[in-house]
Amino acid sequence: MRHAIGIHAIWRVARDGRVHELLVEENFSVAGVVNPENLDNLIVYEDPKTAGISDDLVDNLIELVLDKGGSVTFCPQGSLKEYDHIAAILRY
Repeated sequence: MRHAIGIHAIWRVARDGRVHELLVEENFSVAGVVNPENLDNLIVYEDPKTAGISDDLVDNLIELVLDKGGSVTFCPQGSLKEYDHIAAILRY
């Protein structure tokens, strides 16, 4: 498979450096944290004001993809709705 859809699947392949290009909708954010017991897993919260949650997982993912040599393209809001608002084209 040469693509990943959704923040959870993309996070795992991004940690391996497999993301060639990340496609993310403008203004898309996901409140949560990286699971400290398993860095491959994300803990997502519905309410971004939950105590102790200060991370936007999309920002973290963007930084990770860029650090691993991938690129990021921002798409118009709503254009990736059928892909959970975020998708990735993989290197391999």
